[in-house]
Amino acid sequence: MKTTLLSLVGLVALTSAPAFADVGQVKAFVFTSQSQLRIDGMEARGGNVTIGREFSADEQEGDELNSIGGGAAFEMRLANQMYVGAGVGYINYDGENEQAGYSDLTANVYGSLDVWSNETTAVFGKAGLSYHRLTLDSFNDGGIEADADGTNLGNYDVGAGARYKLNYATTVGLEYKYTDTFARSDVDLELEGAGLVYDGLKYKDVGIRNNEVQASLGFIF
Repeated sequence: MKTTLLSLVGLVALTSAPAFADVGQVKAFVFTSQSQLRIDGMEARGGNVTIGREFSADEQEGDELNSIGGGAAFEMRLANQMYVGAGVGYINYDGENEQAGYSDLTANVYGSLDVWSNETTAVFGKAGLSYHRLTLDSFNDGGIEADADGTNLGNYDVGAGARYKLNYATTVGLEYKYTDTFARSDVDLELEGAGLVYDGLKYKDVGIRNNEVQASLGFIF
């Protein structure tokens, strides 16, 4: 009888594990991104003279570049349907036509809210902020070889997605995210290299705008 009772208690504890264990998760993810680099103008300095040029609307937005990246995130449940999280990611975009490629190292924080859920599935919306370390590849423009210093960007992020609990310890997820630089004023890319006759040359008011689709594998604790 005692053995039967202990077995029953163990079975109840095991079947209840998902409810008690689902307080947070660590996620690994891959994502595909369509990215657009935005630059408002450029400025050249030579001696005591500074010359600037504002780009036209067509010139301000570069080609849409596509690539695949990856990263990891940590997520914690605050309430029954509310989560907060933080993550890091990295992606590299190859240039097209005359546009140089660039890499994007990111760190982000976010909150998410389940708008519908049952025992195994949830649909959620999320919003947050992200830091981007944008590094432009070396490029050749009209015979001028140029290198660009990295620059730091602050973006806002919004998105939506769904997750499915495979078992008490594992989830899979799919989500969409839109991110755009919210403060581009005085965010510049300094250029240097052979053939640049100026004391300094830089791109002015730089930003990045991405549309991303992410697939993740989460481990619940």
